[in-house]
Amino acid sequence: MIDGVFLIGMDGATWSVMDPLISAGQMPHIAALREEASWGVLRSVKPYVSPPAWTSLVTGKRPGGHAILDFITKEPGQYSMKLSRGGDRGAAALWSLLSVHGMHCCVANVTMSFPPDPIDGIMISGLDCPWRDKIATHPENLSEELLKAIPEYSVMPPRVPLRRRRERLEVLLELTRMRTKAGIWLAQRETWDFFMIQFSATDVAQHFYWADWDLDHPGRARQKPLLPEALPKVYTELDRAVGQLLKHASPDTLIMLVSDHGFGPMHSLLLLNPWLAGKGYLEPRESSLLSSLAKKVRHKLSHSGDLVKTDWAPRVEWTDTQVYSAGTCGNLFFNLKGREPSGTVEPSERAALIEKIKEELGSIRQGEEGAPVVVSALEGERLFEGPYSGLAPDLWLETSPGVHAIGSLQNVPYAPRGGTRGGWFTEKHPWTGNHHPDGILLMKGPGIVGNQKLSHALLVDILPTVLRWLDLPIPQDIDGYCLENAFQDDFLAARPLRLDEPVRVNSAKKLAESERERIEMAERLRDLGYLG
Repeated sequence: MIDGVFLIGMDGATWSVMDPLISAGQMPHIAALREEASWGVLRSVKPYVSPPAWTSLVTGKRPGGHAILDFITKEPGQYSMKLSRGGDRGAAALWSLLSVHGMHCCVANVTMSFPPDPIDGIMISGLDCPWRDKIATHPENLSEELLKAIPEYSVMPPRVPLRRRRERLEVLLELTRMRTKAGIWLAQRETWDFFMIQFSATDVAQHFYWADWDLDHPGRARQKPLLPEALPKVYTELDRAVGQLLKHASPDTLIMLVSDHGFGPMHSLLLLNPWLAGKGYLEPRESSLLSSLAKKVRHKLSHSGDLVKTDWAPRVEWTDTQVYSAGTCGNLFFNLKGREPSGTVEPSERAALIEKIKEELGSIRQGEEGAPVVVSALEGERLFEGPYSGLAPDLWLETSPGVHAIGSLQNVPYAPRGGTRGGWFTEKHPWTGNHHPDGILLMKGPGIVGNQKLSHALLVDILPTVLRWLDLPIPQDIDGYCLENAFQDDFLAARPLRLDEPVRVNSAKKLAESERERIEMAERLRDLGYLG
């Protein structure tokens, strides 16, 4: 007897924080679940950022197979960028597949779910919803009911300045409580076969409070006031939420706790456009003074409701530029002739330029004789192999632990040719924690082996595992595999593997992006630390 799937997403959750809290008795609900569950590390996809990661989890495909590669995506044939949304998803999500099989789904607050899909069931869009004053839902009238039941519900918490660290922490705790209330309301309102809700406070808190918790973090002394209780409070609040939500799941329900990636310390930032400018690959259009003034002007204009279009592309002299960076996670794009509007790199020169860039990136060190800053520079068309590889950067940089590489969207900070390290490598960033590939997985329910530690589980394995548990066919075009070692032998034998043709479903209609929505999302990502 099985009775549906209850999946709780915990953005950025990591066993490295949870294990000591569980041992200290501070997460009793998850501790009890783990004793009867198959659990372990859930390996994320590259890049380790939430939009591609959550989308890979719900589609069973790596980013090249579903088209969402970052928070923001380069417009084909242009230098400008656009916001990534769930409507850009190029593969069927789990809730859509289940709807095809007549299963009633409840989905709340999942990253990359705007506009909401027309599923059999209800959906509340998550982080990519650009509306601050209303909620995107399916069906549309659900938003009115939700706000009547929970008037304080919002996609994102109120913005609080970084210096008000205690207040920001309280806002995150309240965000989890509000999300929990919404989840309970939905679980009571609907008779569901699949229930998925995502919590985001763990991710945000670890970006800004990791050094407060990590006794060995080099930036710990700079945290004022120091709040070592921040991460324990956020995690224990989430544990309380798990306990409250699972009161609405039966003993025959498959319970899953998942995260899109893990977390670890961050102490340095590699500013890619200044580095490229210093090496002569990128030519800034403005002097350092003009660039600084332009940034301030654009910032004021964006707050006044008029976003300057060029705010979404680096400000460079394109005819003198070979390579530039755009995005939130270490992307390098070549100014390729025939692809970019003012391309300078011949396609025949691309391979040699890749090798030259790789060599120069490999020489960047942390300190005089420290470890390499860039661990690997991977060719985008290979890393993002699939029908959407054309959206990929030419190179994606994987940095060493503690270092984050980013391209500025607002402007290109001026760096003189042959510029110094001080212009492109800095410790000045509000984050002290950043994403790590090792997330969490916990599965408990009928047919699941109890008290077992799993290994080699991948983010793309979640969709086929859920489908197999429900005894449904698995689309043959996905990248993941069922985690058969989590299943009891007799349960697995009763569900022989069945493959199916790729399922095409009616996804949400794409909505035009207004200037006001661009401003809202830019400010949201800036508040979270993803944009400079």
